[in-house]
Amino acid sequence: MVVFYHGGRSLGSVDTHDHVCSAPCTIARQHHMVHGYVDFALVVPAAAEAAGRGLAALKQALHA
Repeated sequence: MVVFYHGGRSLGSVDTHDHVCSAPCTIARQHHMVHGYVDFALVVPAAAEAAGRGLAALKQALHA
């Protein structure tokens, strides 16, 4: 499981150790990013970098 998270608020009930599905999990907190930051990836370099990190984690999870 890959969780994209923009930071700033609690993840609530997300357990980062043992998930219900028992799948490995990567949680990436993108501090200083607003909700929907991926939409700005073409014009905001920091959003592009954060989106790239998230997509790389997703690619790794899909090919594992």
